[in-house]
Amino acid sequence: MMKKTLSFLFVIVLVFTLVSTAQADFGNTYYNLKFSQGYAVYTGPGTSYYRANGNAYYGGGVTRYYGTAPNGWLMIGYQTSGDMWRMGYIEPGAASKITTAPSDYSLFNIYFTDTAAYVTAYTFITDDPLFGDKTPLAYLNYGQQVTVLGNYNYYWTYVEVQVSGYGKMRGYVMSTALSNYTPQPTNTYVPMPTATPYIPAGMPYLSSLSHNCPNTGIMVPGSFSPSQNSYLLTVADWVSSVYFVPYSPNAISIYFNGIYVGNGSQTPSISLSDNPTSATITLAGSGGQTNTYTVFIQRRPSERRTYSSVGYINSVYSSGSKNYIRADLVTVTYTAGTNLSSFENQTYYIYDYACADDCIFYYGTMQNPIRAISFSDFISHYTMYGSTLYRIIYIEDKIVAVMPYNSDYASP
Repeated sequence: MMKKTLSFLFVIVLVFTLVSTAQADFGNTYYNLKFSQGYAVYTGPGTSYYRANGNAYYGGGVTRYYGTAPNGWLMIGYQTSGDMWRMGYIEPGAASKITTAPSDYSLFNIYFTDTAAYVTAYTFITDDPLFGDKTPLAYLNYGQQVTVLGNYNYYWTYVEVQVSGYGKMRGYVMSTALSNYTPQPTNTYVPMPTATPYIPAGMPYLSSLSHNCPNTGIMVPGSFSPSQNSYLLTVADWVSSVYFVPYSPNAISIYFNGIYVGNGSQTPSISLSDNPTSATITLAGSGGQTNTYTVFIQRRPSERRTYSSVGYINSVYSSGSKNYIRADLVTVTYTAGTNLSSFENQTYYIYDYACADDCIFYYGTMQNPIRAISFSDFISHYTMYGSTLYRIIYIEDKIVAVMPYNSDYASP
């Protein structure tokens, strides 16, 4: 008998991480089978389930058989001509059309958990948990209820859900976007890319912040915004000092690194070396409120300069007053003369990286980034566009900026 045990490509864990319910047998084994004819493939065991693209079809050749659902439908996986992987179900009659030698397989039942869970971040559902570029079947909104059927490795949870415009479907959702607690309504402000910068009423703020290196300095983000409190300034290696000119329309006093400066006046200069440094600009308002802006400053080139990497974010969390990103960083190689990039991923090298207190967080896409107003806002939305691949900028051992990755966005 040629029963095969899956290795790293397809391991479905028996214990669902959100709940304690276990299931009898869900995908731990599979057989490579052939059928004498093709079949329509549905995301669930029956024609009432959504059919991917309306026309998903297994046309023949070797397929992976993962088990038989209680109603007789066969769960299979197969590779398409577009280099993607689909998982779904074909009709019970397919069992009689298997051409593989009987000694090479035996049909077996597959059982699922039946547990309610809720979507905690705008995300997507896919029938392709194997390959790198996921093709969404549909998108799921915050608070939407799903039925958990099982787990597909650490990252993906197998669910059943009713989606408006699509009907009932089964597929895989990122485990970090699910919880078995009902999400509570939130009043957290989520800024859109074209929205007016959000500044709480009465809060003192800067309307402009300039510096003395306009020709050599590169600021991230590239333009000043009153509601963006953290910036990264990289200057030429021959620049010996930097000063700033802050202006506020409503602050009663401004302090630069603890020293009082006049509104719209030049700050004291900061002497630069090859070591990174930072500057803080603290505003005091008439109502007693304060607001602080931080600029991380780095002279290049240097062995201790600012680095830029790309990483698959595994999770984000806080410990005490510190924030951390758990990521699998990759090495980025930009191809000369083209607008493309490639990266080398060293698997199983997932580490925790500390974030600077005033780290800059963006989610969305590189073409349409959305600035997170807080670390918790980033936690809620960093998976919302279907990718956890982010561009991560850090100085020495602290992350200072996190942005969606795009292959045509060159590293500084």
